[in-house]
Amino acid sequence: MLLRDKRAVKSRRALIEAGLAELPVNPMASLTEIAEIAGIGRATLYRHFASREALIEEVLKVSFEDIIHALTPMEKEGLRGKQAMMRAVELMLPLADRLRFLSSFWLDGERVLSKDPRYALMEQETITSVEQAKEDGDIRKELPTRWVMNTYDVLLFSAWDMIVKEKADIGEVTALLMTTFFDGVGPKPRETQD
Repeated sequence: MLLRDKRAVKSRRALIEAGLAELPVNPMASLTEIAEIAGIGRATLYRHFASREALIEEVLKVSFEDIIHALTPMEKEGLRGKQAMMRAVELMLPLADRLRFLSSFWLDGERVLSKDPRYALMEQETITSVEQAKEDGDIRKELPTRWVMNTYDVLLFSAWDMIVKEKADIGEVTALLMTTFFDGVGPKPRETQD
């Protein structure tokens, strides 16, 4: 029985990984295509996932779980504002495949993940970091917090996309993201007087 359970876990994981890899590049991929990529038979596939939507939901949940796990070190670091936002980027960018999946299925992700209380907590922590960065003078106070958060999210998705497509490494992308973000929402440069 234990061997069978190990095989079931391995098969399920293979299906999730195949969905994670294939669906962002082929959003219309069928369950059969995902099963072929995973090297899993149709009968095994349907024992794990009754529908394509069930697989997508599970990949969303696993991706979110991986992000939460990656951000865990921040709980003890006591960072605030700009430093917290920069650290979150550093911890999340290695999960480019998971984050790319979330961005590809954003509407489904909002529906599925909003049921998890950690999703609201994560959003609140980002709001707090933005507000702290405003207090510290790293982000212009007149910019709406939601606008700043959405800008941050879009740049994260762009960074993940570049990593997944092997256009840049994590170090390059982190520098690009931080420069673009803080140059865009940061304090206006003082005008020089002639």
